[in-house]
Amino acid sequence: MHVSDLQQDAGLSRYEVCVKYDRAGHGQRTELLVAEERLLEVRLNGTLAMKLACSPGDLPELVLGRLYSEGMISGIEDVEEIHIDEQGARAEVNLRTGGLKEAHDLVPVTPIPWQYGWIMSMAEAFMHNTPAYSATRGTHSCFLAVAGETLYSAEDLGRHNAMDKVVGCALRDGVDLRQAILYSSGRVPMDMAVKVIRAGIPVLASKAVPTAQAIQTARAYRLTLISPAQPAQLCVYSPAEFP
Repeated sequence: MHVSDLQQDAGLSRYEVCVKYDRAGHGQRTELLVAEERLLEVRLNGTLAMKLACSPGDLPELVLGRLYSEGMISGIEDVEEIHIDEQGARAEVNLRTGGLKEAHDLVPVTPIPWQYGWIMSMAEAFMHNTPAYSATRGTHSCFLAVAGETLYSAEDLGRHNAMDKVVGCALRDGVDLRQAILYSSGRVPMDMAVKVIRAGIPVLASKAVPTAQAIQTARAYRLTLISPAQPAQLCVYSPAEFP
């Protein structure tokens, strides 16, 4: 796959002026960091396929990860080129012949052994390695690890986007997602669990809580769901033989 030479500005925030009031009602003009937002049009072989509200960084990886986690491509081999325009407003994706797929039925993932310490390390790192969130309180974050080593991290306005960015990074670099652990900042609804299952990732951990439907989906498709996963507690919905 070829990615255009343009490197998108990874800055996820900017300063805006506001009047900040204290409890006594005293206001003071100040500048605060707020999260940046883009509306990205994604065109597949020239046809508009989707529009994504997203943060400006890692756009090729976002597009690649989204196509894969939605079941629209089978892998990076289906993608010939991704070109992002200079404004970061349009992604032109050239797919190889027959590259675009209809979303396939979900297939159960294969569980893998995982260690309590791996999840705790990701939860601890999460508290200190999310710069855009620390600055703005306006983004979600996602980590992707293999065998206890965190390989990628991404931040975005949307938790689904942050997930797609780290998945896109893994696809770009040929990482085997069947051995991966994904750690997310956001709550886990059913559609998030479905995206992780479609990507073939066997372990999903989250700082926040899951919905009942996400738990049911995880159990039906053998996804190990660890949610919430925080330094003070782990709640595990898991195939019985692991860890």
